[in-house]
Amino acid sequence: MPRAAINIDASALKGLLNLMEHINDKVKRAGLKKALHEAGALVVTDAKSSVRRKYSILHDSIGSKEKVVLRKGAQFGYSVIGAGRRQGQKIGGVERIPTKYAHFVEYGTAAHPTGKNDLTNEILLKRKGAKAKAQGAIHPGSAPFPFLRRAWDSNKTKAIDVMAKVLHDTINEGSS
Repeated sequence: MPRAAINIDASALKGLLNLMEHINDKVKRAGLKKALHEAGALVVTDAKSSVRRKYSILHDSIGSKEKVVLRKGAQFGYSVIGAGRRQGQKIGGVERIPTKYAHFVEYGTAAHPTGKNDLTNEILLKRKGAKAKAQGAIHPGSAPFPFLRRAWDSNKTKAIDVMAKVLHDTINEGSS
């Protein structure tokens, strides 16, 4: 499954993060987690609004999960935004789990055979020792529909502003 990572330049937040060094770890962790959650909520809301209702299980499973690590050597936080791992439904006896197909919706698929013995590439046929080519229809593939990338691109500056506001509030709370 392809992995995508989006890193933001937090140089705008660097001054705020330096001011947070003297704050109690419990308050710091809560503030960072809240900042990540509120920034992620912007992206999640936009991603949900752009996912087609055809993919309603995917729509319902989009969310974010935040993690903050405060160790002496490494202090960082991150938010994972996408389909939930354990969310899915059985429809007509078939289990639909969004994490198994969300990347196909985001990036699209190439044309490929379906059915038994789905090897069509001659090199793969020789390498795997397979003797039969694909039996069945050729799936035409699907066009990419980048719902997460589009949501991030449209909310990038808003997310950083929200994080700065929440971190500023956390500094004021921790200082008093």
